[in-house]
Amino acid sequence: MRGGAKLPVMKSTTSGGLWNLDFIFPNLIPTKPLEIGPFCICAGTDSRLGSLAPGALNATATQLLKKFAKVFGDAYIPGVLLTRDGAPRRYMRGEAVRDFRNSYALATIESAVALAMIATGSVWEPRFADHFLFGYYIPLKDGYVGTLDGIVQGVNDEVAKFRGQPSPQIALPEAFKPSVDPILLSRLMAAWRLRYGNRRGNYQLRKLFRSLVVAFQASLFPSDGLTSISDVGLRIATWVSAFEVLFHPGARSKVNKKLVLDEIGTIDWPSPELNRRRYRLRCEGRPYRANFPQAIYDELYAARNKFLHGEKVTRIDQHLKRSPRRIPLTMLAPLLFGAAVRVLLDRILGKPLTGEERTEDFFLGLGKVDEALVEARTGKRVGPRRRARPTSP
Repeated sequence: MRGGAKLPVMKSTTSGGLWNLDFIFPNLIPTKPLEIGPFCICAGTDSRLGSLAPGALNATATQLLKKFAKVFGDAYIPGVLLTRDGAPRRYMRGEAVRDFRNSYALATIESAVALAMIATGSVWEPRFADHFLFGYYIPLKDGYVGTLDGIVQGVNDEVAKFRGQPSPQIALPEAFKPSVDPILLSRLMAAWRLRYGNRRGNYQLRKLFRSLVVAFQASLFPSDGLTSISDVGLRIATWVSAFEVLFHPGARSKVNKKLVLDEIGTIDWPSPELNRRRYRLRCEGRPYRANFPQAIYDELYAARNKFLHGEKVTRIDQHLKRSPRRIPLTMLAPLLFGAAVRVLLDRILGKPLTGEERTEDFFLGLGKVDEALVEARTGKRVGPRRRARPTSP
């Protein structure tokens, strides 16, 4: 490695308090910090790192952060997850941290995929969950380096010998510029606070965050090094499972395709053409009138069955309408899932969007997803949108 990357020494610009550097994101360098509750996801050069709490943990964490280099040796400083020093223990549980990370990942991936579909140029945004994987080596309270739930586990005190790098599949983490769907993220965080801040363990909250766990796995890049159609098929199958977990009716009933289709049909899309039920599907042996988002799920479901049930599959089974000229189903899935998550969030939070939030969601959130799906439906770019600014209800 060509020397260690230099960390800035600067005063914190936050509203006081000390932080702990608990996790490193080797494949992600956030362009804007996200500070919510006891957590902050930010670049490793953020000013908050000037306010790390004294102690062996942060001393080791700072050393680890200096020892990252890209595959060919250029030093870089990855992103980090900071936690407030002295934050309540309920926030420090692995489940709470994971659910926080998964919420951020979904809101970022959904935004990235929508932008990639509607942008005219090349877009370097994190479209896969691999960007949000925590570094395998973490600092421990006693200053040692520990391992994070891997095949080989252990503790090492040779901190100076540590070398870190991004995934070889993400060789240039600094080239990706993450942005988030602001309204989706804010409502996910409101649900996260209900579950961990208020210690609510109701079924709706449990299945929401469990579905995010499944969606995170579905969002991983579909390759084991020699990508096959089976890799993609397994991702499609996992996306279907994410929808089924999200809308599972509970222990006294079962989830099925019709139930998920019905729930997707309750999404209020900005575009009338996405709400129009112009598609004829078959569901439980009966005709089913559907809109385009429901038709997408029907295709995901059919592809899942083909891949998992041993039927003959070809590369066209990975694409919308089984056409190589149409968008891959794995790109449509996170858009549809992010919109579907809004349905459950509305029930959990019991509070509609304000007029200001509706406007922000139109221009930076669901409106972008809507625009991407409109283009996917026709297979043609629709050009600049000329829709009136949404007003409060």
